[in-house]
Amino acid sequence: MKQMLKRAMAAALSTVLVFGMCTAASAFEYPHAYWALHSAWAAAKESQNSDEVIRVVQETYDLLMQQGMCQDVCLNLEPKCEQASWCMEMKGDLDGALMWLERQESLAKFLMDSGYNASM
Repeated sequence: MKQMLKRAMAAALSTVLVFGMCTAASAFEYPHAYWALHSAWAAAKESQNSDEVIRVVQETYDLLMQQGMCQDVCLNLEPKCEQASWCMEMKGDLDGALMWLERQESLAKFLMDSGYNASM
């Protein structure tokens, strides 16, 4: 009987811990408008259309930066800014490329300062 009680308590504690981890992991909620941009991003990258990549990244950046800097926003936008910078450079727009590179650097710095390690 005592053994069963210990097992039941261990199972209950495990359930609470797992539920707590899932809740913490999903604390950030993307705006409804993000999901259309998410699909457009995949299509733009697949088609390798520089103008479309830049357009989608700009719209995504404008939307998500309204949410404020947080790990989820930075992890989402940092690679997109890198891609937009590269597209601008390929188009010959070095000022635009530099702008996106500076945005990428800002996002990467936030991640580094907040203790996020990309190699994890």
